[in-house]
Amino acid sequence: MNENQHYNWYMSFATNLKQMRKAAGLTQVQLAQKIGTAQSAIAFYERGKKKPEMDKLPIIAQVLGVSVDVLIGQKPAQAQSTAKRSTRLAKVQELFEGLKPLEQQFVLKQIKGLIAQH
Repeated sequence: MNENQHYNWYMSFATNLKQMRKAAGLTQVQLAQKIGTAQSAIAFYERGKKKPEMDKLPIIAQVLGVSVDVLIGQKPAQAQSTAKRSTRLAKVQELFEGLKPLEQQFVLKQIKGLIAQH
């Protein structure tokens, strides 16, 4: 990795960290507590003034519900959310298939009614 690539990775991380922390509904203090560091460290990370230790990246990613690749900007966040959506859909399908036919019809009717409202 050349110097320019390293800088781009680092600034992507800083920007992504702030956006993903906010999207997760966490304050800097809450994130710091969850990963075992000080709030000031999170502030430095988000401003691109300090680099986290490499062993902190997987912990930060896990708390934010993303992969390290997404966190550091090597993989688009959309790919991560698509994977989560697929997992949720698979769970819904599994639950739906466990219902009796009349219950499935009822669920479908309810879903169609909710969609029609929007």
